[in-house]
Amino acid sequence: MNRKRIINSKKTNRKKTDGFTLVEILTVLVILSLAVGLVTFNLTRDERRELEREARRLTGAIEYATERARYHHELLGLAALPEGKGWQFLQLPENSDTRWLVIDDDAPLAARKLPDHLRFYPQSYAGKEIDVHAVLPILPSGRFEPYQFELRNEGWRIRFIVDPLGRITTSLAETS
Repeated sequence: MNRKRIINSKKTNRKKTDGFTLVEILTVLVILSLAVGLVTFNLTRDERRELEREARRLTGAIEYATERARYHHELLGLAALPEGKGWQFLQLPENSDTRWLVIDDDAPLAARKLPDHLRFYPQSYAGKEIDVHAVLPILPSGRFEPYQFELRNEGWRIRFIVDPLGRITTSLAETS
């Protein structure tokens, strides 16, 4: 009987140092998978959100250009960079009737190069289709001929419509 007590006391006093429990391993796996999921979610490019951000930037730049044209009484223009890779604002000086100059002394109106997967395309001016290299005028009077242009990527497009009062409306759609 004395021997039984010794054996039982060894069983109860033994500490478990052989490894981790299943609960501990599962807890670590859950934490790691959540961390990897968050990192992956934050690093992947959301093309729609990026397109909307560029649309807000362009809308703000056009509104600023409109106010600048009125305040300084100057004729400005908006044009696409080659291959639709961005846009630039131009100015037609008073002493020149044909040569537009790139505005490079005003940060909000500086040429904007888009990320490689985004494109900017003028669509129409005064109800007529226009060449993609056309300059959309921003008049000092504050009046506009209605015009349209688009920002696009592989899956989405945002169409901009500028009315005669210079108000800008946008519509987002999936490309087919």
